[in-house]
Amino acid sequence: MDVDRSFPECKIAGLELSTTGVEVSSRKVPEAQFLQCDLLQSSNAGPLRQWAQFAVCSEVLEHLDDPGLLLANASKYLAPGCALVVTVPGGPQSEFDRYIGHRSTSPRPG
Repeated sequence: MDVDRSFPECKIAGLELSTTGVEVSSRKVPEAQFLQCDLLQSSNAGPLRQWAQFAVCSEVLEHLDDPGLLLANASKYLAPGCALVVTVPGGPQSEFDRYIGHRSTSPRPG
């Protein structure tokens, strides 16, 4: 993917829990900036504070006991009015879902 030619004004940043994920992502999209970050821990967003105008959180929340905590910590990186797209699997949870670490596929009550 050549981000610079397709969208020359676009700047991309990614937040990743693992060092390996940062390394792999950096090789695949060298035009982007990737940071190792645990969004289940509160931290300073640094130069990316309120930076993102568009953000994607795809197929992550279903692996967490407290998805709201991740979203609250991620919000530090989102500019006012940021468009955030969140995807999670739908339908009943299967044995395979549980095997790969899905906690929940439906919103928690209350």
